[in-house]
Amino acid sequence: QEKLDNWRREYNHERTHSSLNDMTPAEFIRSLRKDEDL
Repeated sequence: QEKLDNWRREYNHERTHSSLNDMTPAEFIRSLRKDEDL
């Protein structure tokens, strides 16, 4: 379980994704939420 948790944290909070304009998934979600506030 610990290995899976570490992988999930790295994948979602540390590793950038080219399909998300080189953002992490967490950063991408935050950017979407900012756009909703406009």
